Amino acid sequence: MSTKDAGSRFDCQAPSRVALFAVPDNAEALEAALVEVGFDAVMPDRLSFETAAEVDLIICDAARLDAIPETMREGRKQCGRPRPLFVGLCHSEDACSAMQQAGADLMLSGHCAPDLLADQLAALVSRLHVERDRNPLTGLPGNRWLQGHLQTLLGEGRSVGLLLLDIDRFKKFNDRHGHLTGDRVIGMLAECAVEAASRHEDCLVTHVGGDDFCLIATPEMLEELALKVLDEYRRRGVSVAGDWGERPPSISVVGSTVCGGPDVDLAAAFRGLARLKEKAKAQPGSTFILDDGTATR
Repeated sequence: MSTKDAGSRFDCQAPSRVALFAVPDNAEALEAALVEVGFDAVMPDRLSFETAAEVDLIICDAARLDAIPETMREGRKQCGRPRPLFVGLCHSEDACSAMQQAGADLMLSGHCAPDLLADQLAALVSRLHVERDRNPLTGLPGNRWLQGHLQTLLGEGRSVGLLLLDIDRFKKFNDRHGHLTGDRVIGMLAECAVEAASRHEDCLVTHVGGDDFCLIATPEMLEELALKVLDEYRRRGVSVAGDWGERPPSISVVGSTVCGGPDVDLAAAFRGLARLKEKAKAQPGSTFILDDGTATR
């Protein structure tokens, strides 16, 4: 579960749909290469508004530019949806110029081997998915990325350790001190989580939403990570307490191991963590509870 694998290919999203307009002698090979790396590829004769509304990516060889109507090259907004990414395959400077005038978002060399080109596109789209799901406050991957990544890991048969963090009575604190101060506390907890995870290559931090965070790690790391988060949060809390006349609210940290397999019920796993969180919040001060009964304050 290396951090290097976090954005690879389509481990965090359903396959992206691609409308492919390639020259005949390259079409089948490119389609096969795209499918191999996780794309759902279609090859219509001409791009329609209906097709454009259903795909995430348009790949067009400069020699097939006539397959994209002039009316769709200007603005390229269909059915109220964000426009699909338009990638042009160019074989010459003139082709690049034509693609640029047609509104291509990105131009790649049409001389690349199909498998290399498919890998480049897969990496690009995977990165776009991650960036789209990042939390704007903390910059961390969000809930959609978390679910997709967990499904991939568990589907490969790996057991995964999950650590949930949130701020106790955060709404009350936020209402009293204002959302800017509340955002500062959320950011502080995010920094504590990232600091704890940075010591382990196999640990990822996600921002589920609001004041909720989830760390993905190996099961044996959970207790060490939880204690590190608690210690760092307490340390930073002391240093900022004077800014608003009191220490930040306490936090609840709960952890559980989810065993890998093809039929893992992620919703059930998170329901179990929610029950653990209720127990943690019933304790005074910042608390950590593992599903094996380990607890500390």
